[in-house]
Amino acid sequence: MDMLIIKLGAIGDVIRTTSILPGLKSKYKNCKIDWITKKESFDILKNNNIIDNVYLMSKDLKNKKYDLVISLEDDFEACKLASSINSKKIVGAFLYNNQKKYTADSALWFDMGLISRFGRKKADELKAKNKRTYQEIMYGILG
Repeated sequence: MDMLIIKLGAIGDVIRTTSILPGLKSKYKNCKIDWITKKESFDILKNNNIIDNVYLMSKDLKNKKYDLVISLEDDFEACKLASSINSKKIVGAFLYNNQKKYTADSALWFDMGLISRFGRKKADELKAKNKRTYQEIMYGILG
């Protein structure tokens, strides 16, 4: 299985997201994991031995094919990128009719965020009530 993780954000967000890597390798024994990020986070990912390739956001991946794209950013450009990649499945945020959307299996995370299908007020309420860690939420989303 070939997969791509899209996590661009702040360096701290990128570092905490690396916690999903061992679980993905365990679940998908011979998988290949690529990661796309911004320049600020490139150096902290490039020597991670679980990641096969680290790409900068500017890299054109339209000719690559993935079995799974894990899109963990909700900004327009990242959603656009997730939608443009040839993949069998997306988990996370993407563009549909030029609108930011997210997959049902990622709702636990994105329902608390800026692109929540419930709107900002309800998203903030859900976030305030949340007792799970980021890692618990990601593990739940990714099985």
